[in-house]
Amino acid sequence: MFECRHWVGAATEGVSGLARAGQTPWHSHDHAILGVVDGGRQTIALREGAVAIGPGTGFAIPRGLAHRCAYARDARYRILCIHAERRLAFGVFSSPAWTAAFDRAFDALRRGAAVDIDRLIDVTAALTGDPALPRARPPACVEESLAEVNSDLEENKRLAELARRRGLSPFHLQRTFARYVGLTPSQARLCARVRASRRHLAEGMRPTEVAYLCGFADQSHMTRTFERFMGVAPKRHQRQLAETLAEAAPYSPGPRSAKTESAPR
Repeated sequence: MFECRHWVGAATEGVSGLARAGQTPWHSHDHAILGVVDGGRQTIALREGAVAIGPGTGFAIPRGLAHRCAYARDARYRILCIHAERRLAFGVFSSPAWTAAFDRAFDALRRGAAVDIDRLIDVTAALTGDPALPRARPPACVEESLAEVNSDLEENKRLAELARRRGLSPFHLQRTFARYVGLTPSQARLCARVRASRRHLAEGMRPTEVAYLCGFADQSHMTRTFERFMGVAPKRHQRQLAETLAEAAPYSPGPRSAKTESAPR
């Protein structure tokens, strides 16, 4: 589905990808996403609707926002995962000034240089505006269930058990949870498992150990799930992180400008 390359910095991560047509599962991130489409077309679906974007279009996805991405064949894109406290609003935009700022940040990350994230966030916020006021605080049943889903990765608690603990019906808990989180409890748990598996892989743990710690049925289950979300298999992802990818040549979004590695099928 994807050919991806990953770079990791102190406060951000970068991915350049080539999609072979397909879409990701519904998910959210614990960081903001800034990205640009370099070729082909991509669709970003939110619960409220979907927007199709093409070459040269930038996008911002706030942390915690449930979404799904669909890619046309041979769609090329780059994204930066922004680990910062400052919140961003969702937005799609075509701005040469923003693209230039994004290119500088992405190229600095690839070279192992300092990335001026604050400048990129400033340019993005000027286009998207300030984020909307946060929703009302979720009810206790949602906060407690979300905390349990995110922390007890080894447990395969079913919706009925989560609901029983809160004195609710499964239908009511799932509907309320999805209203505030944008995902069902099972979708949120899967996202949490993928995030945790990425952290453990970055620490050098073996995939078999990671699969056990993160509550997957086995390593094969983790591999299938990880590749659906990340576009690359766990072992390949771990190897890329260990290689300390830093290249001197500035990035050009041409079809042969970035080295990519196919995720094994």
